[in-house]
Amino acid sequence: MRPHCFLYLCNTMKKIFPILLAAFFVLAACEKEPEPKPSPYEIGGKTEEPSAATSGIKVDQTAFNRYSTAGEVAVYVTVEGDAKYAVSIPETAKDWISVASFSGSESGFVHFKITRNTTGANRNAMVAITYGEGLSKSIQISQDAKEKKDYFAEWGLDGTLVSTLSNDRPYYWYVDQGNTGTCSGVNCGPASTTMAANWFNGSFRGVTENARKEFYNDGGWWYTNDINAFFRSHGIKSSQKPFSNTSDLINELKKGNVVILCLDMYYITYGDESGKKVNKFYRTNAPEWGHFLVVKGYVETSTTLYCEVYDPYTMGRNYSDGTPKGLDRYYLADDLLRSAGIWWKNMIVVGGN
Repeated sequence: MRPHCFLYLCNTMKKIFPILLAAFFVLAACEKEPEPKPSPYEIGGKTEEPSAATSGIKVDQTAFNRYSTAGEVAVYVTVEGDAKYAVSIPETAKDWISVASFSGSESGFVHFKITRNTTGANRNAMVAITYGEGLSKSIQISQDAKEKKDYFAEWGLDGTLVSTLSNDRPYYWYVDQGNTGTCSGVNCGPASTTMAANWFNGSFRGVTENARKEFYNDGGWWYTNDINAFFRSHGIKSSQKPFSNTSDLINELKKGNVVILCLDMYYITYGDESGKKVNKFYRTNAPEWGHFLVVKGYVETSTTLYCEVYDPYTMGRNYSDGTPKGLDRYYLADDLLRSAGIWWKNMIVVGGN
C-alpha cells in the first residue's frame, strides 16, 4: 500500500466488502499542490525569474559563499540554441578553484571544486560562463576563513553551542526544486530523493528531471513508496523506520546517515528574517501542506535542539550572498517530530550504517 499525504476513504475492496468503504488509511505522499505550477518561479502570484541573465544564457545563482573547508559549489546553466557553453577561471584563482564536473553540455550543472582556505583571509574570484560568440555570465565565488559553526549565532540559533554534527559531502548535492522542469512545483519528492542519492553515491550525480520521469512523468505527487522503489532500482541503501521521538532521528544522524522526512509544513515554525537560517522561509497558510525534505545533521545548544536540513523548496529565493535559502536550514527538532506525527510517523533512512 502506497502512502499519500491525505486521509481518504479506501475503496479498493468495495466489491468484496462494501462496509470497508468506511475505513480510513493514512497514505503519505508529500507535495502541497495537486498539479505543477505553470512556472517554476511563480511564487504567490508573482513570477520571479532566476538571477539576471544575458540573452541566450541563464544561471540559477550569480554568487556563492563557501566556508574555509574544501568543497564544491555548483551553478545550473540553461542556454538557448545549439552552441555549448564553456567555463573560464581567472589565472589568479586557478590555485583554489577548478572545474570538478559537467552534468550537461547545453544545460546542466557545473561543479566547481574549492580547495581548503588556509590563508586566514577571505578570497574572491569572478568565473565566466561563456556561450556562443560574445555571450557570457559572471559568477562570483567567495571563500572566507571561518567554519560553519562560527555563523550559528549570526544565523539566529539560540544558546551556546554544545555539540554539532553535519553529514555533509565535500561536493555540492543540494537541489532547488525550482530548477527541475515543468513539474517543479510538485517536485519536492524527486528533488529530495535525488539529493539523498547524490549524497549516498558521489558518482551518481542524478538529475531530478530524470527521476521525475520514472514516476508520474506528467506531474503529480510522489509517494513514499516511489522513493523507496527509486532507491532500490538505483542501488541506494535505505530503510524505513519509525519516527516516534527526536532521539530516533538524532541516532540515525550519529550513525552517519541522512534522513528523508514527509511532513505537514504548516506545523514548522516560520521565520524569514534577513540573513537568518532558522525556521522555514516560506508561508504555509493552512494544514495539509505536505512536503519532503532531507535532514543531514543537528546542532545542540544550551537551549535548543535544531536539525540541519536541505529543504528543496527554495524556488529561486537566495540570500544576498547567492546561497539558496533551503540549503543548510535549521528547523526545530520538536517541530519536525510534531509535524511528522500529524502527517507520516516514519522516516526513510539513507546510508549503509
